[in-house]
Amino acid sequence: MDTDFEFDMRLDDNGVLLFKFGGVFDVDQWVDRQRAASARLFGNGIDPGLPAVVDLRGFIPPQGDWNKIAKLVFARSQTMGETRQRCALITGGNVCIELACRFYITSKAVMSRTECETRTFCTFEDGYAWAAENIVTPVPSRLH
Repeated sequence: MDTDFEFDMRLDDNGVLLFKFGGVFDVDQWVDRQRAASARLFGNGIDPGLPAVVDLRGFIPPQGDWNKIAKLVFARSQTMGETRQRCALITGGNVCIELACRFYITSKAVMSRTECETRTFCTFEDGYAWAAENIVTPVPSRLH
């Protein structure tokens, strides 16, 4: 298994943001790569009304103090604009990723100033359906 951090961000035909994380999470690399992807896709900023699906099936939670890492993530997130209104986290049924997601959701509720409906899902299809349910006639995504 490759442990190098990987990140991808795309916008599908329905207007759903698709994020894919792989390897051991690195806050600094994530910020740099998300900023570059955001500039490439949107120029000045991302519409916070767009739903998001975050594929974490290849994600490896980082070692260390998760409270400290969460604070860094939320501090950096706030510099990148508003959060999504609806965000599906895809765990693939991995217990370690599920635990990291639960920690993230709980921490976000405590530390973040913005509201975002965030849920975990085992499959990409279930998470995508939930995230995109308010979109008229969604087209199934081929990017996962």
